[in-house]
Amino acid sequence: MAVVESIGTVECLQVGDDYGFVAITEAGGVKEALILWYGPSEPSAFTRVMHSMWLSMLREAMAAGTSVTLTHNSGSPFVIFVQVNKP
Repeated sequence: MAVVESIGTVECLQVGDDYGFVAITEAGGVKEALILWYGPSEPSAFTRVMHSMWLSMLREAMAAGTSVTLTHNSGSPFVIFVQVNKP
């Protein structure tokens, strides 16, 4: 499966105990919603720390209007990597 990068500005974050979603607006006004995590199983400590770091980065980018790069597999809405782009 090919890896895809979605680049845009964060418009919305939805977070709960067992889910995390992000909505971004890409160039040309295209909106995309992706899944940061979803599942009723108990994640490992490493996964919890990673999700916490993702949320901090995405909240900061949303507040500053900085673009982000969200990496996911082609055909899958599940994010595997989050990067905040340099202004």
